[in-house]
Amino acid sequence: MEAIEALGGNATVDDLVSYMQISRQAVGQQLNLCERDGFIVRVPGVADAKSKGRPKDLWAIKGQEMTVPGPVDGIGKAAFSEGGSPQNALI
Repeated sequence: MEAIEALGGNATVDDLVSYMQISRQAVGQQLNLCERDGFIVRVPGVADAKSKGRPKDLWAIKGQEMTVPGPVDGIGKAAFSEGGSPQNALI
């Protein structure tokens, strides 16, 4: 959780791997444990026009407001809190 805070309150697995200098598997295990215990939440990834492949999920401290990139259709940024989904911001 300290690494997520140090990275601005939300981070991808790749951000955490770079910051902590440990394997993706180790980061994934720690994230899953923290999510299970209710300390953090997973925010489903949103595709963006600049990157290819699977959208990357963001991980954030539970209860903290966060902003993630909006969908490719130009809606911009979608703000939501814990447990929310970028798709809900479109409704």
